[in-house]
Amino acid sequence: MIDVLPRAVDIIRRSGVEDGERLVAELERRLYPSQMTLGGLIKALGALPADELVRPITFEMPWLYPTHFNSYRGYYNQLALGVAWLTYLGDRAPIKAGEALLKEARSTVGQEFTGWRGGDYTMTERTPVWIDNPGECNSMMLVGVRSSMHGGVLLIRRNEEQ
Repeated sequence: MIDVLPRAVDIIRRSGVEDGERLVAELERRLYPSQMTLGGLIKALGALPADELVRPITFEMPWLYPTHFNSYRGYYNQLALGVAWLTYLGDRAPIKAGEALLKEARSTVGQEFTGWRGGDYTMTERTPVWIDNPGECNSMMLVGVRSSMHGGVLLIRRNEEQ
């Protein structure tokens, strides 16, 4: 994280943004400009401090939790990480701790998933990761993992090109 600090300070100075929420969003957009791969997710989760890995991992909105990996409906050969509201999980159990998500991500490398309309696809460390539940295609992509005092935070952005 130290290596991005000078870049972050430069972005703050040039942005002219005074609102804290907007400033954080702009920083994250510039620091995490592209979609993460499965290997990138594994690397980012592995870089989190050990005490944060045992805490809950959420999306940017802390009431949303990751659930499981599946084939992305938009591109069957790519991954989607499911999402659920904390209060409305239904039959999907959330992955509550960062270490559990890290373990599941590692076990997904080399695993075969069946596409929405058929076909089997083997996931590699270079496979892009989307945020979506099975059968959905809303163009939300995983772009980063951030540390927080409550645990890891998964950063998402809408892919405007899809």
